[in-house]
Amino acid sequence: MLENNNNSNVDLPMSRRQTMHGDGIMRKIPSGSEAAIVMVATEESFEEPVMTLVRLEEAIVFENFLEVPVPLRFIFFMVGPSFGDTDYHEVGRAMATLFSDEVGNR
Repeated sequence: MLENNNNSNVDLPMSRRQTMHGDGIMRKIPSGSEAAIVMVATEESFEEPVMTLVRLEEAIVFENFLEVPVPLRFIFFMVGPSFGDTDYHEVGRAMATLFSDEVGNR
């Protein structure tokens, strides 16, 4: 089970986090935003694709996992053997688009 690191800066005020991670990008992220991470890969030892979508009950800031200290809520993972007509990269792009869409975030 993943646990929140006690050294996390999740409790720091946003102004302090901005100075630690650069004002430019943090200013563009709305307050209360949450992150999603999408991971896809091919692995020939798999006979068929496997995917999972995890929604964390509480969003957690994972140190050194994302480029900015935004709480992570969703994790999508897909791995499987390479097929001629299956492009896992495109599946990952579609999932990332869904996570970033305003309608998909409701």
